[in-house]
Amino acid sequence: MLVFRGLEIKFPALGEKYSSHARQWLLRSYSTDISRFHLHQPVALPPQLLHRRLIPSRSCLRFSVVRWRLSSGGNGLCSSEESEESSMEEAREAIAELLGEYGVSEDDRRRIAYSSPHYLEMIVGNVLELDENLLWGSWKPELAEEVLDVASFSFKRKVRCMAESKRDYGVLPFLESLGVRQSSAMFIARYLVGERLPDLIDKVKFVKQMLVSSSSTVIEKNARRMMMYLSIFADEDIQGTLAFFEKMEARYGGLTLLDQGDSFVSLLIESFPRLLMLSVENHLKPLVDFLVFIGVPITSIRNILLLYPPIFFYDVENNIIPRLDALKKAGLEDKYVAKVLIKYPWVLSSSVQQNYDKIVMFFARRKVPKQSVDIAIRSWPHILGCSTYKMKLVVEEFGELSVHARHLVPVITSSPQLLLRNPEEFLQRTHVEFLKYK
Repeated sequence: MLVFRGLEIKFPALGEKYSSHARQWLLRSYSTDISRFHLHQPVALPPQLLHRRLIPSRSCLRFSVVRWRLSSGGNGLCSSEESEESSMEEAREAIAELLGEYGVSEDDRRRIAYSSPHYLEMIVGNVLELDENLLWGSWKPELAEEVLDVASFSFKRKVRCMAESKRDYGVLPFLESLGVRQSSAMFIARYLVGERLPDLIDKVKFVKQMLVSSSSTVIEKNARRMMMYLSIFADEDIQGTLAFFEKMEARYGGLTLLDQGDSFVSLLIESFPRLLMLSVENHLKPLVDFLVFIGVPITSIRNILLLYPPIFFYDVENNIIPRLDALKKAGLEDKYVAKVLIKYPWVLSSSVQQNYDKIVMFFARRKVPKQSVDIAIRSWPHILGCSTYKMKLVVEEFGELSVHARHLVPVITSSPQLLLRNPEEFLQRTHVEFLKYK
C-alpha cells in the first residue's frame, strides 16, 4: 500500500506476480505520475473521485495562473509576486487605454482602472482561462468584424480584446470605482446602454457637488424620526427611501454615514439607478436653482436630497410646485417652506399629501377645527405621516382621561407630538399628569 497526500492506494500483490524490476516500475509510476493512477488495478478510490481529490479544479487554478507566469528579469526569471504585479499592471494599462478611447480624461481613466479590482480580476481570469485551455481559436467576440488570431496577441492586447467583448463601454469598472457591488453594477449597466461614459462621470461629479458635506448631524436624526413615526401606507417613493435607509443602516457606521463625506454615493446609485439617466443641464441644475430660489441654503440641499432621494426625479413645474401649493392648505407660509423641506422633505410624497385630507376629516368628526389641526401640523410635521387609525387609538386614550372635544384642541395644539405616541405610553404617570389639566 502507498500513501500519497493522505490517500491510501492499494497495489496488486507484488510478491509472486511481478519481477523485482516490474515492482520497482509500478512503485515509480504510482508515486510520480498522478495521471496514470487510474490505469492500474485495483485502487481504493474510483478514478473520477481520485482525480477530484488529487487535482485542483479549474476554478481554483483560473486566478492563480497569473502567479505562475514567468517573465524575463535580470537573471532570466522573476519571482511570482513580481510577475503577478507586472501582469496586473499591464491589464490596468489596457483598461485605461480603452477608457481613453471612450473619451475619459487621463486622471479619471487611471483612477477607474486602479479602483476596479473585481472587474480587472474578471477580465484577467477570462484571458488566462482561454490561454490555459488553448481556446482562443473558438473565441469569437461579437465586436470582431474579421477573424483575428488573438492567441498570438500579447497579454495586454488580449485583456483589451476581452474588455471590449463585454460591451459595457467602461460602465462596469466605473461603477465599481464608485463602490457599487459587481452584481448591482451589471444590473445597472443594462439601463445605461445609451449613455456615454464621460457624461456619466460628469453626472456623478455634479451629484457629489450637490451633496457637499456639512458638519451637522441633522440627516441621521431626521431619518430615524421618519422611520420611527411613519405609519401610513407607503407609496413607491417612500418605500424606496426607507429601503435606502435600511441599506445604509446595514453598513458599518449606519445612518451616520449620511453626514460624513460621500461614502453613501454607491448605495444611492444602487437604490436609485435612474439617477444616472437624468440630464444635468435640463433637470439637475434647474432642481438646485429652484431649491435655492425658495430659500434653501446651498449646504442644506444635501439634507433634502438624502432624506428623500426620489425628489431627484421630480420635475419642478409638474411635481414640486403643485405639491408645495397643496401643503399651503395646511397654513404653511412661504417663509417656512424651506425650513420644512430641509427637515421633512418626504412631505412631498403623494401618500403624505393624500393623508392630510384624511387627518382634517378625522378631527372634523371630533369637532376639532381645521385651524387647530393646521397649527399642530406646522409645529410637528411628522403628523402628516401618521395614519388616522393610530390617531384614533391615541384619541381614545385621551377620552379615558376625560379629554374630549373641548379639551382636545389645546392638547393637540400645544403638544401635537402626543398624537404619535403608542397608546400604552399614556399609562405613564408623566403623560397622565400633563393631560389632566382642564
